[in-house]
Amino acid sequence: MTAALLVAGCGGSIKHRVESGIAKALQKRLGPADTYSVRVSGSTMSIIGGRIEAVEISGRDVRLAKGITLARLDVSLKGLVVDTDTQEIKRCAEAAYCARVSEDELRRYLVNRYPEIPGLDISLLRHRARVTAAPGIAGVTVTIAADAVVAVREGRQLVLDLKKIDVGPVPTPGFAREYIEKRINPVFDAADLGFDARIESIRIEPGFAVIAGTLDLVGALGTSQPGGLGSAQPVETHNF
Repeated sequence: MTAALLVAGCGGSIKHRVESGIAKALQKRLGPADTYSVRVSGSTMSIIGGRIEAVEISGRDVRLAKGITLARLDVSLKGLVVDTDTQEIKRCAEAAYCARVSEDELRRYLVNRYPEIPGLDISLLRHRARVTAAPGIAGVTVTIAADAVVAVREGRQLVLDLKKIDVGPVPTPGFAREYIEKRINPVFDAADLGFDARIESIRIEPGFAVIAGTLDLVGALGTSQPGGLGSAQPVETHNF
């Protein structure tokens, strides 16, 4: 039987093996998830030679090493070159991600990041966020509520662009704006995603923040340990 026929007969098996290996590597390096779905694109001959055209990854309830849980994480990798001996990813031409962070998770993140802010809370509405705090001013607790657009700063942070501030029933004094802007910014830092992540866009939906950008997953998947990309160990994957 010719080599071409051998390849033709086991192409699906090879792709499934690579998909399983990637899913296993994600569990170890990126973080555990309820499910990881992996789809590999490219010819079987190219994959055998260590060149993968594209990989589409989707994870649900992904628990990152930094302690953040993402309701959903979609990652698109293009132009991968893999060492066929060590199963280590040597190059990745492009890596883009889209992460959905729930309102509850962002609230937990903010409370952990700013434990000194009393009464800190956040609600994610359509196209905007509402942030509240209850600082003490001259011995009196004052509730501050601010409506804001969430903007990207320097490709690394999400910050509040305040549009409206209320302090009880009276117009807000200057201290309230300064308090929110200086004490509760940024509301998210890409460093807490890891993998040299950068933020290119942010969309606020009711109950969710949808963050998109680029990252470096070579460090996460580029492993030569047992269970790497070419591992024959079975891993459950949920293909698209």
